[in-house]
Amino acid sequence: MNDAFDLARVEAGLLDLAPEPIALPETLRATLALVAAAAAAKRQDLRFEAETPLPAIVVADPLRLRQVVTNLLGNATRLTSPGGRITFSAGWAAGELRLAVTGPGLPAGALASLRGDVVQGAAWNAAGEGSGLGLATCAALAGAMGGMLRHDPGPEGAGARFTLTLPAPELPSEPARPLRLLVVDDVLVNRKVARALLEPAGHRVEDAADGQAALDALQSGPLPDAVLMDVQMQPLDGMETTRRLRALGGAAARLPVIALTGSVDPAEQAACRAAGMDGHLSKPIERTALLAELARVTAARSLDGPGGADRRSP
Repeated sequence: MNDAFDLARVEAGLLDLAPEPIALPETLRATLALVAAAAAAKRQDLRFEAETPLPAIVVADPLRLRQVVTNLLGNATRLTSPGGRITFSAGWAAGELRLAVTGPGLPAGALASLRGDVVQGAAWNAAGEGSGLGLATCAALAGAMGGMLRHDPGPEGAGARFTLTLPAPELPSEPARPLRLLVVDDVLVNRKVARALLEPAGHRVEDAADGQAALDALQSGPLPDAVLMDVQMQPLDGMETTRRLRALGGAAARLPVIALTGSVDPAEQAACRAAGMDGHLSKPIERTALLAELARVTAARSLDGPGGADRRSP
């Protein structure tokens, strides 16, 4: 049902994408782990191969990337006989990510169209293993992300190889200089986690327990280089806090703000951008992705940000 809804949203041009910095090797390993138990139960040889060196951080929609790859890997484990081999390979070059799943999937020639309404292969259908609608959704999602999904025969003409290619620009993994940061979160343990992630990288961290406390600190004390803003706070949530921050004027209004949220809903991420936030990270926060997003937003604001002459020094 979710596949059908996603396919309809893509075809109607209503699918919201939410690209953000992701730790690429860790993301791929975590996605492979989702099907590891199913492969082990069938004694399948499930392996990962890096065809080229992979960048630590790239920009992509983590939800949609995992959705496509998990679907392809799930198909491979269901269709591969006990003891068979499934290969998940990855390569990256010139800002393009290439992921391939190879195994005894749909028979060659059985794939009428990856963009069709329903894609079925005789062997798959006879085994009662689904309608194949997921493949059409995967192809549509790949196109929505600016890439494509291609189907080819497997090695020596046996089985199948599905290759996903999509734009995934690399980001620097750390800011070029130590930063002064304000972490805003109404949960104490979250503020402590953020501090533990940031201080070993040389950054100075201050925190605020709610949105109003953050606004008071920004109006009365030295300005930070960036703000890490929890979205789900009470009584003043992160989006409203950001809107009020942007209304302050001056250097404070130009501060880079990164949203931190446990939600993967693209609509919420779009709302964060509309509220004036410069970046977005999904919880649980991964250190490498956090540092990369800080590098991105502070570099983007460097010419027009709070580092100018009107910045109050610490």
